[in-house]
Formats: sequence, structure tokens, C-alpha cells
Amino acid sequence: LLSAGWVWHPWSCLEVFDLTRALSDPSIFDGPGSVFDVRGLIPAEVAGACFVPGGVVVGTSPEENEPEGPGDLGPNMLARWSEDGPGFVWRRRLESTAGDLIPIGDCVLALYGHPRLYRADGELLHEWPDIDTARAFCSFVWDTGFSGPAGVAVDSEHLRFAVTDGDQVHIISLSDT
Repeated sequence: LLSAGWVWHPWSCLEVFDLTRALSDPSIFDGPGSVFDVRGLIPAEVAGACFVPGGVVVGTSPEENEPEGPGDLGPNMLARWSEDGPGFVWRRRLESTAGDLIPIGDCVLALYGHPRLYRADGELLHEWPDIDTARAFCSFVWDTGFSGPAGVAVDSEHLRFAVTDGDQVHIISLSDT
């Protein structure tokens, strides 16, 4: 179970829980995530996160912060945490916030402002600036009714996704990019 959201006003963070373990020990939900211990590595607020094969990709918000070490995440970063060991496999500073993240194929779709497709190593592959996906950079979407993952459907088998801007539905095939 992945939770990228508010735990206390006003802080958005990442927690990942082992559901199999939770069936026999539900008390694991009383503390920080039981799979990845990212406490201290993400002093920035988490804008979005998603599972990818072998780990989790996390994006941070534009909120200013002061990373305490070279491995810490700062504002507007995208990073991949590996289940094979402690720390991030890669980190990239982005030109703008990634926002909500959705896995698609071997890539990650970022939804802040407009859809952007990042490769599994954080490299930007393609973006669609003419499709508005609003500007949610935390788990609350406030008054932006068509932001976040609720406005997106992914067809991983055919490597395509659909996204709505509130007026129309755009279907994007990744084989066309």
C-alpha cells in the first residue's frame, strides 16, 4: 500500500506498507511505512509517488526546503527508491513539479500542469503542453476538479492513456511519440 499524502497539517509525505504483513500485524499502520524507510531522506514535501518494477518513484513539491545531506531530495525533484537497498537509485531536479505520478509501461506519467512522460531513469521523453491537467502538487486538489489520477485512465497493455481536462477526453498512444 502506497500513501503519498497529508499526515499532518501541512505536510505531505510518502509511506509504503507491506499488506501481507499487515494481515497478521495491523499495528504496522500505526507508524511510518513498513517497506521503505524514507524518513530523513525526503525533507521536501511529496507531490506524488507510484510503484514501478522493483521500487517506487517519488516526486517532490515546489515548496522550499533545506536538504540536510547530498542524498536528500529538494523541491521539484523526481527520484527512484529501490527495494534492493537503502537510498535512491537516481535523482533528477525538474524544471517544474511532477505532481501526481502514474506508472505506464516502463515509464512514469507526471500530471502537474500538463502530462509529461518520464523514462524509468527520470529522463523526460515527451510532454503534451496543450492538454491541461491542472496544478495539484499535493494530495489535496482543492478547487481543481479535473486534476490528479482521477482524471486519467491507463491502458498498459496497449501503452496508451486517456486524460480529461473537464471538457473533453484526450487519448494518447505512446507508440505515436
